[in-house]
Amino acid sequence: MSFEAKGYLKGVLVAYLGVAVSRFSVAPLERIKLILQTQNELVRIGQFSGSYSGFFDCFSQVVAQEGPLSLWRGSSISYLRYFPQQFSYFAMNRLRRKLYTHRMGQSNGLLTLTLGSLAAGGLGGALWLLLLAPFDVIRTRLACDLLHASSGFTHRRFAGAWDVVRHIWKVDGIFGFFSGYMASVGALLLYRMLYFSLYDLAIPYLPREFYPMMGQHVLRFGVTVAAGWLSYPFDTLHRRIIIAAAAAEDATKPSFKYHSTFHALVQIVQNEGITALFQGSLTNIVRTVAFSIVLVGFDHIVRSL
Repeated sequence: MSFEAKGYLKGVLVAYLGVAVSRFSVAPLERIKLILQTQNELVRIGQFSGSYSGFFDCFSQVVAQEGPLSLWRGSSISYLRYFPQQFSYFAMNRLRRKLYTHRMGQSNGLLTLTLGSLAAGGLGGALWLLLLAPFDVIRTRLACDLLHASSGFTHRRFAGAWDVVRHIWKVDGIFGFFSGYMASVGALLLYRMLYFSLYDLAIPYLPREFYPMMGQHVLRFGVTVAAGWLSYPFDTLHRRIIIAAAAAEDATKPSFKYHSTFHALVQIVQNEGITALFQGSLTNIVRTVAFSIVLVGFDHIVRSL
């Protein structure tokens, strides 16, 4: 293995370790966000009869009814997918930067440069998402498998990850592990493209007296909030399609399924309003800010190696 390859692998491992620690720390936020995001779908298919008014209401009820450790339910699935995700994440970022620099040297127009940067920034994530989609499906179903006494449930539907896999395979086969895939691609592409490309476009305008510490943190925060907020409706569609698909596996529940991402969008907006697409978005902003901090830390660690 060449020196450059060893250095790159070391950087990926450092990034993975930092993200793994952060992932564990924000796992409770992730589960609360998923419950808030899909609660209307859970009510519609008969798996939940209550309503959460917001983060603190959801957090307090889940802890009271399921215990504090339940906030990490399903989080172990995330660790299985994170190494390949982070590997492709930074590999495509390096490729995007090289393409951007190459096009700059060819004196292309700003529009061409921007489109090339956007395309390269999202390509790697979209390809890897095809392989990692089953982890998202399993994680979502476990996190939204509520033990809620007031709704008449005294046990969970799924005993664990393998139980989820068994249910999906029995009813939908291999295709069941890719529920909401196109919506997740839309969310990932939009987020990644905005996150990295807006950062690259804005960094030259940062005042040098704030660079590289204060300016980078402020910029990362702003880009994270903007990208997360704009792409959040796609993520909501992704999660709700997954939950709707789960209903068909239980003969006692309604068998309604969304036919496509567009069908889900129309049905949700018509019946619940556009605000339903942003349920849990504030919790998601807090969660994603933690990842922007990890990414800044990764940049500084790599530079010091």
